[in-house]
Parts: sequence; C-alpha cells; structure tokens
Amino acid sequence: MGGGLREDGIARKKRERTDPILTMYVVTKNPIDFPGKIVVRRHDVFDGLVAVEDDPFIVHTHLPSVQRQLKMTHNLYRLPRDPNDDPVILEVWV
Repeated sequence: MGGGLREDGIARKKRERTDPILTMYVVTKNPIDFPGKIVVRRHDVFDGLVAVEDDPFIVHTHLPSVQRQLKMTHNLYRLPRDPNDDPVILEVWV
C-alpha cells in the first residue's frame, strides 16, 4: 500500500456525493432537549448514512401549525409513524 492516509467510509461517501439522496423532516413531541414542544429536525441520507442536524428546523407548541408549515411552505408530504419508531416520533415528512 502507498504511504497516504486511509480514507474512512464516511469521508469517502462525502467526497463521492455532496447532495443527500433523501432529506426527511422528523417531527417529535416532547423530546428530551425540548420538553413540552413539537420539534422538527432535518435528517439527510447519504447512501445508507444518516446525518441529523443539531439545530432544530422548527420548534413549536401546536402540531397543526407545524404540519401546515411543512406542507404549504416547504411542499413536503407526510408519512405516518412506524410502530417501531421511538415513541417521541409523531411523523416524518419527505
């Protein structure tokens, strides 16, 4: 082998593809870092790797307002929660 540094899988995926193949917005209720709130975080999928934004995309107290914003402003579609999801997850928007 050559004398260069070995590239790990994440670095290689970032180099190969800079745009995510899928962006999801996960809506949660009462997460540990925002008790009593509805929180939306962006999740970007890169060939099997998922990057979650640290800063919330939306923080609100009213789910219908969050849903309207995701649907009307960002033109996203709602997917219901999977029974195997973490209990704080209400739905996902793509």
